[in-house]
Amino acid sequence: MKTAELFALSCELSAFLSGATNETRASLRQFGLSFGTAYQIYDDCIDLFGSEAAAGKSLGRTWRRKADFACIAGLGARGRE
Repeated sequence: MKTAELFALSCELSAFLSGATNETRASLRQFGLSFGTAYQIYDDCIDLFGSEAAAGKSLGRTWRRKADFACIAGLGARGRE
């Protein structure tokens, strides 16, 4: 996911610029990936279930452009019915 990679890069570059060890940089990169993925899932859920007034953006258009988390989870669940 692009969002997770952007979060990961931000965390890793911050660690690099502060002189952190390679181990710390790798840990912060993993944190960024996890946090970015969680944020993307949250944003996809807002797109599906939120209100435009509360979100402050147009909703319901993500599914037309890409496979978001809800679509992928739904396809996975379909085979378990």
